[in-house]
Amino acid sequence: MADGVKFSYHGTKQIAGALSIPALDEQLRKLENFDDIFQEEMRPAVNDALMIAAAAAKENAPVLTGALRDAIYGKLFKASKNKSYVAGATSVRKEIGVRGMVLEVGRWRGGKHGAERRWWKGEFYLYYGVTENKGAITALYAAANERIVNKLVVKG
Repeated sequence: MADGVKFSYHGTKQIAGALSIPALDEQLRKLENFDDIFQEEMRPAVNDALMIAAAAAKENAPVLTGALRDAIYGKLFKASKNKSYVAGATSVRKEIGVRGMVLEVGRWRGGKHGAERRWWKGEFYLYYGVTENKGAITALYAAANERIVNKLVVKG
């Protein structure tokens, strides 16, 4: 690069001020609202995915009294400050205590050492609640992505 030559990017607002192409101006305006559009479309999709996963986890959970099934839930987290992602979780309420997670992933049983110690296999009911519904969850996200694209596209 020659001395004295500088390259810099000054952002879409300055470009929009320098160019006056109606379709470009409209596209830039829409892109400025991307985070709001993303949240508007993806939050319901993620929430629906959580409800599907939680319902399947309840079906997969081992049943003694029904307390574990009653304690499984899906929760959509608050939007991030910059609105760049949507997150949630399927989990077990605190009143079940550690039992819910032990039933999910398993644990060692018996003494600390020796032959009496063995691995008690987990049920993975939360994990399978998601993986068994991968197609339905993917379809929810694909539909939300399609709606986002349709809101952002400028034709003309």
